[in-house]
This record gives sequence, structure tokens and C-alpha cells, in this order.
Amino acid sequence: MVNIFRSFIPDDRLDEETYIIGEVSRGTKVDHFQTVRKTKKGKLVPLSLTVFPVIDEGGNIIGASKNASQLQIL
Repeated sequence: MVNIFRSFIPDDRLDEETYIIGEVSRGTKVDHFQTVRKTKKGKLVPLSLTVFPVIDEGGNIIGASKNASQLQIL
């Protein structure tokens, strides 16, 4: 996987991103997927991701929308 966001994914979480991309490419929404990402300074941050396909008028998947919410212990 080569993209500008690769630096935010810890090496031990690359399989998760492959799974998410696979699901979305099949047209499936990934909802409330709990994971960890890195900040620019390398700090690990727990997140909940929701990712869904963006579909054009012809029913073709043309992209994905990802929403990340930081998880915090209250």
C-alpha cells in the first residue's frame, strides 16, 4: 500500500487497512472499526473508524469516505 496516509498507520495495523479497503471496494460499509493510528510525532491514538464507499449514478464505486473519532477513557 503506497499512499500519503501510510505514515499514519502503525506497521502492525496494515492488515486492518487492507481489510477495510477490501470491504469498501466490494461496496460494504465498515462501521465503528476500533483501531490505532499515529500522529505526525509518532504518538499512538485510539480511533473508531467508519468508512463507506462513494458510489456514482451508474452504481460504480468511485471513492471512499472515512470518518475517524478519537476514543477516550472518561
